[in-house]
Amino acid sequence: MDISTEQPPEINSDTNIVKINLPPSIFIEAQLNYNELCLKLTELTNASSFNCKSTTKGVKIQTFSSDSYRSVIKYLKEESASFHTFQSKENKPYRIVIRNLHPTTDLNYISKELSKLGFQVKNITNVLYKSTKTPLTLFFVDLEQSRHIQINTSLLL
Repeated sequence: MDISTEQPPEINSDTNIVKINLPPSIFIEAQLNYNELCLKLTELTNASSFNCKSTTKGVKIQTFSSDSYRSVIKYLKEESASFHTFQSKENKPYRIVIRNLHPTTDLNYISKELSKLGFQVKNITNVLYKSTKTPLTLFFVDLEQSRHIQINTSLLL
């Protein structure tokens, strides 16, 4: 079976500069005092580690480090504020596609074989044809992110 990834490379091949991924933005929809919020965020984090913008629907906060992102999220949860954010890239699983496996292949077998290769499997899904809902010979596999695991696109089981 062939495995291919959908993760973009993090190193720019032209200049060999490692791209630093910013944490996702935080959107607060509740009516609140903008100045008090910015002062509290300055106390929680460094003044240069976040950016506050007022929008028509609320406030958008962009943090520049993972630590400041976590501290802002923790504060907003403690205050029971109504906010929305996206999953950070460091917490997103790798999504790989396994092709040319029969749809009746046991999901536990796929998980066991990937575990033997050092991968931590989060979820395995057999892809269905959209209109007829018939199973295809494709499986989506979500793997836990790990720094020591390099995904090999020519891996065969």
